[in-house]
Amino acid sequence: RVQDGTKAKSRHRKREAPAADAKGRIPWDDLPTSDKTKRLRSHRDKITKLRSPLFFVNPLRLSIKNLAGHVDEAALRGLLAEGIQKGLREGLVSEEDAAAHWRATGEI
Repeated sequence: RVQDGTKAKSRHRKREAPAADAKGRIPWDDLPTSDKTKRLRSHRDKITKLRSPLFFVNPLRLSIKNLAGHVDEAALRGLLAEGIQKGLREGLVSEEDAAAHWRATGEI
């Protein structure tokens, strides 16, 4: 554990920044008040969960939020499959990694 109570392996998640625009700015002032409130609450909840020993942060799990309304599950699966294929081509992940994942989830 580190001094602020977060798990050492999850420390970097505490400092994750909100998405920036193309110029690297975070358009906080342009957001509606209700959206600011939701984002602040979400950030507080994230910090609370990181400090709690009851929550485990899996570094291999992907969380996808704030998708455009036109992106459905099939489109998202297609994008993920495309990303996996690109990762295999570029050597970022191996077929053994994929097989180990499928075995762990019971798909093999």
